[in-house]
Amino acid sequence: MAGDDWQTPDWLVSDVRKLLGGSIDLDPCAQADNGVGATHYITKEQNGLCADWNAYKSVYVNPPYSRDNLAPFAEKFRRLQVPGVMLVPARTGMEWFHLCARYCLLFLFRGRVRFEGASASPAWDSVLFIVNVEPGQILQTLGDKGELLTWGQSPF
Repeated sequence: MAGDDWQTPDWLVSDVRKLLGGSIDLDPCAQADNGVGATHYITKEQNGLCADWNAYKSVYVNPPYSRDNLAPFAEKFRRLQVPGVMLVPARTGMEWFHLCARYCLLFLFRGRVRFEGASASPAWDSVLFIVNVEPGQILQTLGDKGELLTWGQSPF
């Protein structure tokens, strides 16, 4: 784990798989060891932004967290047409955050996510942006861990 890359905790990988129908088909921001166990994965060196994410059955994105690196992944994610989940810092003042919030469901965690390999939780809260997954499935899978929200409209 480095300042820009934060490895998804195992419990959350398990929940993401449930949300995406049992498996993660594409991880376009994978660690070299494919830590989330995606069927297909793209490392930083291979540049996941160049792939056609919609060519896969489902997508899980845990992008690099620096401002310049995160925004292009958020922009690509919000246009996703297949089931997808993206884990990002809850930076509500950023333009990319507002763009995603208009097109995605938001899941806000109670408390901070402790990332795999980290000695403590980070200094920020995390949010999941979720597309093309039924709200009922999200609540069934994650409901006890936080709140499901939408931007100006009810998902129910």
